[in-house]
Amino acid sequence: MKTIRTAPSRSPKWVSLTVIILLLFGIFARLLQYFGDISFWMDELFSIVNIESMSMGELLTEQPEYNQVAPPGYYFIQKSILLIAGESGEMILRFYPLICSVTALILFWRVALRFLQKVELIGFIAIVFSALGLWLYGTSAKPYASEQMFMASYYLSCRRERFVAGKSL
Repeated sequence: MKTIRTAPSRSPKWVSLTVIILLLFGIFARLLQYFGDISFWMDELFSIVNIESMSMGELLTEQPEYNQVAPPGYYFIQKSILLIAGESGEMILRFYPLICSVTALILFWRVALRFLQKVELIGFIAIVFSALGLWLYGTSAKPYASEQMFMASYYLSCRRERFVAGKSL
């Protein structure tokens, strides 16, 4: 017997409003951290030295110094941003992680909508959007925020493919 899939029921207005407020809080916290212009951590500096001193080809094919390991795509994007901007600085090097962090918030919200409702949805969103580690790493010159963003994006794209194909996940 074939089951009929239905769209999840809409959340009450108070749930939607609470989630929007939490989303805005998550974005505000990240922007506050970003514009606070805190000093680099030592591991960020090691990564930045490699991005600034190595050529694009070297970043993508050789082991960076100081035992730094990051996905080649992260190095490619960060190096490209530096080349386009023409200058180096804390704000420039933290811009891509900030964009990834904010995008990840929106994607995690979309994932949560598929599985959770009402209080559970609010609880999950509150934890993810306000987690100190996620927002600190979301504004640091490291690849963690991009990994979060791509993980949520990959899940949603797989989920969409399975939905279009008529299979459940």
